[in-house]
Amino acid sequence: MNKTVKHYFFAILFMAICFNSCKKGIIIENLPSIIATKNPTVKKMQFSLNDSASVTIKLKNLVSDKELNLEQLSKKINHEVILAGLKPDQDYLIQILNGKRVLAQIDSFHTAPIEENIVSLYERTNTTNAFDGYLLTQRRLVRGSVYMVDNESDLVWYQMVDGQPKLSHWTQNDEVLVLVGSAKHNNSAGDKIVAYTIDGNISYQIDLKKQGLIAHHESIDHEGGIYSLVYDTIPNMVNGKLEKAVSSAIVRFNKKGEVDWKWSTFDVKNPEGISIEEMDGDWGHANAFAFDTDGNILISYRDWNQIWKVDIKTGKRIWILGEHGDFKFDDTPFNGQHAIRKNLKGDYMLFDNGKKHRQSRIVSYQLNDSTARSITAINLEEHLYADRMGNVQMLLNGDFLLCSPRSRSIAVISPEGDILFHINTGIPDPYRVTHIPPFFSTK
Repeated sequence: MNKTVKHYFFAILFMAICFNSCKKGIIIENLPSIIATKNPTVKKMQFSLNDSASVTIKLKNLVSDKELNLEQLSKKINHEVILAGLKPDQDYLIQILNGKRVLAQIDSFHTAPIEENIVSLYERTNTTNAFDGYLLTQRRLVRGSVYMVDNESDLVWYQMVDGQPKLSHWTQNDEVLVLVGSAKHNNSAGDKIVAYTIDGNISYQIDLKKQGLIAHHESIDHEGGIYSLVYDTIPNMVNGKLEKAVSSAIVRFNKKGEVDWKWSTFDVKNPEGISIEEMDGDWGHANAFAFDTDGNILISYRDWNQIWKVDIKTGKRIWILGEHGDFKFDDTPFNGQHAIRKNLKGDYMLFDNGKKHRQSRIVSYQLNDSTARSITAINLEEHLYADRMGNVQMLLNGDFLLCSPRSRSIAVISPEGDILFHINTGIPDPYRVTHIPPFFSTK
């Protein structure tokens, strides 16, 4: 019997099942079992009740005394609970409750250690409870991983990836969507999209090679489809020669990998008369897209210093925000930007790389008629400057989550510009960071 099996065997032996000598009421019919999953940091707990009921799972860290709660509100007989996001290599007490009555208790559940050299984290700043939940990012090695860090700078979850994880996205179905490539692809480009469940199963994967496509910078799930930025080309006459002009399209895949919708930069703007040198190999360099609250598309073009809003039904451009655009700025315009999105307050937020002035910023705007009114404009400290890549996300409490890849930094910034949380992730650069809500409550 190996060490892990022995541990769970003896944990079960010390389990107290509280039948209370009652003939009525909810009881556990069999001993709860804790089983391994395909993810080394995640376990499943399974048990059955004598009748359909909702339960609460209470976990207590026996080192810190911190308590976590997971409510299973649906009434059923057979329960399966995912135990994820817990501190590695530590002991927990687990109780199963129906209301306030303890149905079962595991006195010592031990979480798995982080056995592989997944990432080297260095904490620089951490105020108390800078955020709730977890931060998801990537280690973009040839055999890399996606991983989660908690608000104490501890690595609590990781998933090894068969290939080089270029970027990751937390889906509406609580899965991790990963764009996977190889060293031959550009920094943020890949030819496979893989969706991992939290317990390590592959929900679906899309082989882009079958479509002759390479995705880059963005892959997200939205309303049942998988949307990606992909490279797109059209013939272009330059100096009497037929050349291929390269820009980007947004495509919608179903989960079988079939393309059922496409919009291209070339649907709006034709590069005829633009030299290959001016295109710089990637016309406009689209580096992000998102959906506005009305369902239309926001797309960022770094080299044009522009955000476009595009009608998803007609493909027509609605407006341009940025250089030579439709709105006058009341503050310094952004340049070389990344990560456009509508934030929680309804403002248009992006990471302003600020390459022109070597000053990166967190910025957001309200658009009124022909004016872009600056709502947020936070100048980042010099060590957080990023001439390329990066993203920002507004958290529920109004703070800002930031990835500055060039300094390998992930940070939480207050609206006043104070650094509340800051870690360095080591080599290679992370591409972006995403906030994930907590799996447990601390009530």
